Amino acid sequence: MKAIVLGKKRNRTLVEIIPDPACAGCKSCSRSQEGKVLLVHSVKDYREGTLVEIDMDDSSLLAAAFIAYGIPLIVFFISLYALYTLISVTTLEPFAEVLSFFGSIGILALTYFIIHRTDEKRSTEGRYEARIVKEIEAKEELCQLS
Repeated sequence: MKAIVLGKKRNRTLVEIIPDPACAGCKSCSRSQEGKVLLVHSVKDYREGTLVEIDMDDSSLLAAAFIAYGIPLIVFFISLYALYTLISVTTLEPFAEVLSFFGSIGILALTYFIIHRTDEKRSTEGRYEARIVKEIEAKEELCQLS
């Protein structure tokens, strides 16, 4: 995916995504979103206005998606089952379904809070973030027939 370097922020590079001409009008992924700004990792400093290509490893993308969606889903279902089982043996048994649902929602919120708090550590490692793969030269950009 192509992007333009906007500057440097802390230890990362700030880039703006350039939408693919083939993706014009499509809203199904981030490639079509004009003006989307991202913080990405880079091994060297790039000047403002430099055209670059950014990418993210498939394994890192899958791991990030699992952290963001899989873990909370698993925690929700386990907490729903555990709370329902625990509340069913108490005097609140007639309200077990409702109480276990709202309790699981609370645990889900806590899970997202924990993921958000630990995101800063993962972010400094740069494991789950896009990286600048290469710098695109102006002549290379002009000669491309895609």
